[in-house]
Amino acid sequence: MAKAMFTSKDIRAELARMGIKKGVIKIILWLRSLIIFFDSRVFSKPIPIRLCRKTSKSYPDDMAGYSQKTKKHEEHYIIFISNVNGFMRHECRLKNIANLLVGKSSYEDCPYSSKDEVLIRIAAHEVRHRLQYHSTKKFYRRHIHSVKHPFLREAIRWVGLLFKEDAKIYREKGKSQKFICHRINPLEFDARVIECCIAAAVQGKEILGKDIHLLRNRRFVKKLLLILQAKPPV
Repeated sequence: MAKAMFTSKDIRAELARMGIKKGVIKIILWLRSLIIFFDSRVFSKPIPIRLCRKTSKSYPDDMAGYSQKTKKHEEHYIIFISNVNGFMRHECRLKNIANLLVGKSSYEDCPYSSKDEVLIRIAAHEVRHRLQYHSTKKFYRRHIHSVKHPFLREAIRWVGLLFKEDAKIYREKGKSQKFICHRINPLEFDARVIECCIAAAVQGKEILGKDIHLLRNRRFVKKLLLILQAKPPV
């Protein structure tokens, strides 16, 4: 299955026909809507969002991805249906370190990530990858010394620590260097920094529930878009 520009109603019906559970369908449609929400506000030309039942070697555990234009295909986003349940369970068991950017004193004090926070930061993460492809300057670890905004500086610091810990865990699990480089590289570092800041901006809010009106609030949306398109100092 590789649904691209169909309506939510079409996709819902097709996924139901495939035997996908209602809860998973709901998550897929929310993630798709959030990717469209961000993408349509920073790009004039939309690209397909493909739904694939099978995973790929490039994204063995991920729920979503972005693929740039190649000789074989146009650029597109992708959502891996079979990874949705496992990915969401894993992410919602993790502490939301974005809370460290907004007042929590330690990792232990951070609450666990909510489904809303996970979905909106993943959508922002993938759209940030498209921005990278279209020449947005990226944040690197070295920018911790030049970024003036404490919010971004703290995000860079924490993502740096997370990457260091992740690399250690991957090596202990016997993962190949190719796998590690795919997971821990400058593109992913930059996207994780933006993801972390987006999560902090929406932490504690039910963006897909009672607080959905915030996605129609110009000031709030402007804040999210400023984060999404943030650039490091020259």
